[in-house]
Amino acid sequence: MVIDDEEIRRCDGFEAFNDAVQREDDVFRSIATVQYPIEGGGDWWVAVVPGYGGAEFASDLLRERGIAIEVRE
Repeated sequence: MVIDDEEIRRCDGFEAFNDAVQREDDVFRSIATVQYPIEGGGDWWVAVVPGYGGAEFASDLLRERGIAIEVRE
């Protein structure tokens, strides 16, 4: 990943960028609570979805992945 590249990490502004990415990661982790199996494993953010969502998202998720989540408008 680019964020792990040592040359990139030495660039001006990297620390602020990295902090912003970490904050977004924390927010996503707090809402992405439903895990589902994926072939070949993978990073955590590929194997989780929010525990709730809009009607269209919930319908798509059920149809495409067989995962049921709470619908919230």
